[in-house]
Amino acid sequence: MAKWDKIKIQRENGETVDALAPIIISASRSTDIPAFYADWFFHRLKVGCSAWTNPFNGLKSYVTYQNTRFNYLPKGIVWIDVPQGKQKADNVNINEMEVSIVCKKTVEILRNNNDKTVGIVTPFKRQAEEISRQMPDDYIKQVTIGTVHTFQGDEKDIMLFSLVVTANSPDRKIRWIDISTPNIVNVAVTRAKNTLYVIGNKEYIRQMSRLDRPLGALLNYVESYMV
Repeated sequence: MAKWDKIKIQRENGETVDALAPIIISASRSTDIPAFYADWFFHRLKVGCSAWTNPFNGLKSYVTYQNTRFNYLPKGIVWIDVPQGKQKADNVNINEMEVSIVCKKTVEILRNNNDKTVGIVTPFKRQAEEISRQMPDDYIKQVTIGTVHTFQGDEKDIMLFSLVVTANSPDRKIRWIDISTPNIVNVAVTRAKNTLYVIGNKEYIRQMSRLDRPLGALLNYVESYMV
């Protein structure tokens, strides 16, 4: 059976210790970690190491993620703020600045992680069509683009969620997302296996949504926990 390498690492306090350096990290036998300690675990992934105390003998071991093959970082939900974005017209559900950001981010992701599956979801069909039109030819076949209906029952390693609604949008647009069809946000959030990028105007969502509505709750979660 293969043994993990041991390497020396420096902890946050400056102490040098020997640490195990596994290639694969699995929580399948420690399901309490993702269930109850996900925030702690994501933080330790960013730091680059963790300490583990054996519950039977009290001995402490260190684990470094230097050799670990991560799916993709960052993990969790990342909000890309687009305060200057504009909806093209009251009856045209296209936010061209978000389209540009989504396309650039997708190219960046696939250029460095071409083995990952990527999906782009938006509440509005016109936005999905515009993203498809502007996505570079070299990458369009590697991405699934559509509304939430496109992703029913489907998952991707990395998802990008373009909200479209912004400061010049008619109020009825965000009400439609937040109140009339709240499942839109739920589907968008749960399709990402590893990372969800939300592309939208934070301040607009802060002013126009509420903590008991999907978009307001999503923004609050990102600002409270995804630091």
